[in-house]
Amino acid sequence: MSIYKRENCPICLYSKNVSKPKKINMSCKKCGTRMKYSENYYSDFRVNGKKVRGPHGPIKKEVGIALAEMMKKYILNGSIIDKPKNILWDEAVEYFLKWAEANRPKSYEFYSYCIKALNKRFNKNLSLMKINSGNLEDYKISRGKEVSGSTVKRELATLKRMFKICYSKKWITKEKLEDIRSVEMPKDNPARKEYLTLDEVKKLLIEINQSKSKFLKLAFAISIDTALRRKNVLELKWEEIYFDLNMIIVDAKGEKEIRIPLTSRLRDMLLERREWVKFKDSVYVLTNDPTPPKDLRGSLKTALRRAGINKRITFHSIRKSFSTLFASLVKDPDALQGITGHSSYDTTREHYAFLADDHLSNSINKFEEETKDWFGGGDKLLPDGISGNLN
Repeated sequence: MSIYKRENCPICLYSKNVSKPKKINMSCKKCGTRMKYSENYYSDFRVNGKKVRGPHGPIKKEVGIALAEMMKKYILNGSIIDKPKNILWDEAVEYFLKWAEANRPKSYEFYSYCIKALNKRFNKNLSLMKINSGNLEDYKISRGKEVSGSTVKRELATLKRMFKICYSKKWITKEKLEDIRSVEMPKDNPARKEYLTLDEVKKLLIEINQSKSKFLKLAFAISIDTALRRKNVLELKWEEIYFDLNMIIVDAKGEKEIRIPLTSRLRDMLLERREWVKFKDSVYVLTNDPTPPKDLRGSLKTALRRAGINKRITFHSIRKSFSTLFASLVKDPDALQGITGHSSYDTTREHYAFLADDHLSNSINKFEEETKDWFGGGDKLLPDGISGNLN
């Protein structure tokens, strides 16, 4: 049996048990904020293998020990039934998002997006214990009529994660958690087979060069020459471009580091762009503003229409286009797996921790050689307004 106080961080919610509270509170090891002791003493003990925790109020430690012994005796006699708190939906959501921000910062935006959709279906004053698998099945059916199965799957996964966190706080019973977990996830949508051919890339580039969007050409060049995901393209920072190594190094999906060699044409474009921003406090490559651009889908859609390409092409499709063209032109699956950052080509990643930079560089140079006429040539590769020396 243990008797202790909780020492809590008011900012990031980190907490720990302290059996001998000190007069001076310690600093949070995660965010550095001065922590605070709980007023109550708590006790932990086990009954028939089950861990029981109970608060005993702002009392002396010796009294807490006596109360814990009494509680254990009552539980053994069947006089006390442990019931979860009546936590409401909005309280659970608020705590979950704070937890995500502190413990999963890279997933916080994703969780927030999914919670926003879930909030439209679950009343803020609804008790968590009243939500059951039937409610989730209804949500899966109704929501599936509005969005793709993949989107519904992500939203349900977020809800299940929130219930797991709530269970760790003893806000719901184990039976409730198992009921929520029992809901089967919808199937993913069939993978889109839409990608650009070599001829379509050339047609599209003609229209991109005439686009009113000053950043579309550079965004397309980054995407088609690196296979970065849309988020990494839009939020690419100068600090992630290592001109001395001739590499882009980013943390991509799953918090994995991806190292992608620069083609000489993309390097020239980026250097040209950097000449324009070197006198500005610019953090992001694709904007002069302090925040990353939200999207370029509208400009891309317009260029596709003018090029006569009747395909559902997105920035993710451009990533697929790179993979398809690279595979057919270079025929090096190991290099492609390293560049795209996929976890495996079946079992390739299990045998190789990473691919040598020289091997990737040789492969990307071969790919560039096969597509050397894409962006033309000349001294000036980018449109006026985002490139050129300000001197």
